[in-house]
Amino acid sequence: MLRAEQVQVSWFHFRHYPVDPDDVAFVLAAINGKATHLVTRDKHLTDVAHFYHEFSTCGAKEFLLKIAQAKTGSTRGEPGDTKYSIVPES
Repeated sequence: MLRAEQVQVSWFHFRHYPVDPDDVAFVLAAINGKATHLVTRDKHLTDVAHFYHEFSTCGAKEFLLKIAQAKTGSTRGEPGDTKYSIVPES
């Protein structure tokens, strides 16, 4: 037996669309998922970051430093302050 559930669909408009249409899915996922961070090196996503205050857009290294700071309470943000190490990109 199939069950159906009624859902309400609402219209959504971006404050600012990314230049690359493929990036729309990432912004939608971050907003709808109530993300705190969008971790990316994509220039198009970092260019629209200041339009979206719901989440912080940053690179992987910056994100890992934020996690390390949160765990240790350190405000210096130095990788040596924690048990984490960050490998430079090659």
